Amino acid sequence: MTAIRIAIHGAAGRMGRRLVALTVADPELKLVAALESPEHPELGEDAGQLAAVGRAGVPALRQPRRADALVDFSPKRLVDLESPGGPVPARVRHDRPERRAESS
Repeated sequence: MTAIRIAIHGAAGRMGRRLVALTVADPELKLVAALESPEHPELGEDAGQLAAVGRAGVPALRQPRRADALVDFSPKRLVDLESPGGPVPARVRHDRPERRAESS
């Protein structure tokens, strides 16, 4: 089964770091991009290390990378989602059944 490629916008912020940690911990997800503003002091740092989950091999960058899904947890819009070749395809197709929480 191919992992869903995830880009996180605002990855070096408090909530973004949590999203990075959850993405790295989930075997069905793969962190492929950690986006931050050009003036962020931790730009270039490894997103996993920022999230205190160990090296993820994904630096906090300002340029988007191709992903299946973009999670935006940033106060600013840093990427143009409408541009051709943007970080997320125009149509996202999910081939997996939805996960549902089981009630006890």
